[in-house]
Amino acid sequence: MSSQKSIVIKLGGTSQCRSAYDNLIKYIQPLISESYVIYIVLSAVSGVTNLLEKYTKTKDYTYIIDVLDLNERLIDQLYPSDEFSLNQNKPHSLLDEFEEELKKNISEYVDLDDIITKAKIIGYGEIMSTKIFNNYYNMINTTGTVLLLDSYNHIKTSKEVFELYPAVEFYCDETINKCKSNIYILQGFIASDYNNNPTLLGRGGSDTTGSLVANRVKAEKYEVWTDVDGIYTGDPRIIQSAQKIKNISYEICKEIAALGAKVMHPLSILPCESCNIPIIVKSSLSDADGTIISKQNESKQIIAIQNDITLFNIRSENMWNAYGFVADIFRQFSENQIDISIITTSQFSISTTTNEKNKYLLNKVNHKLNLDYDCSMTSGCTIISIISDKIYNEINKLDLNVLNPEIIHVGSNNLSVNLVFKNKTKEDIKEMINEFLI
Repeated sequence: MSSQKSIVIKLGGTSQCRSAYDNLIKYIQPLISESYVIYIVLSAVSGVTNLLEKYTKTKDYTYIIDVLDLNERLIDQLYPSDEFSLNQNKPHSLLDEFEEELKKNISEYVDLDDIITKAKIIGYGEIMSTKIFNNYYNMINTTGTVLLLDSYNHIKTSKEVFELYPAVEFYCDETINKCKSNIYILQGFIASDYNNNPTLLGRGGSDTTGSLVANRVKAEKYEVWTDVDGIYTGDPRIIQSAQKIKNISYEICKEIAALGAKVMHPLSILPCESCNIPIIVKSSLSDADGTIISKQNESKQIIAIQNDITLFNIRSENMWNAYGFVADIFRQFSENQIDISIITTSQFSISTTTNEKNKYLLNKVNHKLNLDYDCSMTSGCTIISIISDKIYNEINKLDLNVLNPEIIHVGSNNLSVNLVFKNKTKEDIKEMINEFLI
């Protein structure tokens, strides 16, 4: 266990820019002088991971060109021509290195089902951003000893993986405590499996990387720097009275993340929660106070919205007093790898929702279910979730006769009530929330 004071900071994809880098470097200088060890976790430049994933599906090299372009734009932003001459440390050699490494990975990518090489290609965005930031830090700053780490060596799973985004437990290896530096830079999102093969933590994986590192080094806090200045009670573009939350509990934060709020991935909270390490969500572009995620919670109503949801209503008179029909129904979803969220049941029917977007898979399941049941599938639905640690107070305020949702579902942990609606426009949703839910 590390005995030194440490802080972990994660920079998201939209924070891969000069102003965020400069703010981060300025922020950590006094911490280094106070003998803190700083761990900096970086995402790929915004848009890069999507492009790399598209390449692995199509082998269209134009996606690689676009990836190199986004990283070159970042380099040009860091080293503008009016400040740096072409021969003054402007790292164009990095772009040559990136292209060469990508070409090497691509040459190994023969089989589209090769998840190891696919993971290596998709995860290369984080390697590029960390090398760019490491170069920039060393060029403009002389304070502190910087060490660029390889997350493949430190973020691990004890399982052998057979999927691109495996549903396995990851951890930060104890060897990270044996490195000797006061500033560490490492990649988010990427990891290695039991056989040391590259794998990925899934979307939101960089948040999880930072949390795993914070857990291992027993950090004083874990800061997530992003393009927003904290967690709000709702989307300010929709909810007129939305307010920034100063303190939110781990449990409530996991709930709103699971219900569609783009805050943090639910799995990224647990490693810090288990050690009671506070997580601070803050802006990378301002000094505004962020939101603290800890055991403490403000008693506020929070609203999360999920759009483009598909609703299945499944009915059969043979369900009553029958055995095995629930397993049979959900086996159809499982076999087609469709994740389901809300489930409600009665004696003769089951309703469930999914955020799956693949129309082929959805229609396939609908067809299978209609062979044995009366099943209707409705796309384009909206789920409005109200989250609170006093959820029954919120439920009592609802006029359900006016709202008239298709489904009313209370979470089993008594932290949320979820209302499913059909055929609602964005304006309908906005009006409904501002008039009846807040």
